[in-house]
Amino acid sequence: MSALTIGFLKVTRHPSGSPNTTRLTMQKVINVLAVLSFVGTAGIIGGGTVVYLRRDAIAESVKERVAKAATEAIAGALPGMLDAAMPELPGATGGAVPALPPALPF
Repeated sequence: MSALTIGFLKVTRHPSGSPNTTRLTMQKVINVLAVLSFVGTAGIIGGGTVVYLRRDAIAESVKERVAKAATEAIAGALPGMLDAAMPELPGATGGAVPALPPALPF
């Protein structure tokens, strides 16, 4: 028997020289590829269906994550911004009520 190896595929010929063995081996390879193609396509369709049916929940989850991240970023930057924007308090102040203006001559 003569054998030809191509990668993982080993093609053998029947001693009588019948090409049917080669055809059967190729048919097996084609069948495996067809099954893999079907499984891949079914996975893509199933995944798309799940995402489509859960799109509202996914959108809400993303909104919550973005809001949480934005809140944390603002809260982290806010103390530094407030310290820089606030003027220093004066050491001494004047009276609580300003002096009354002079009386008008009416």
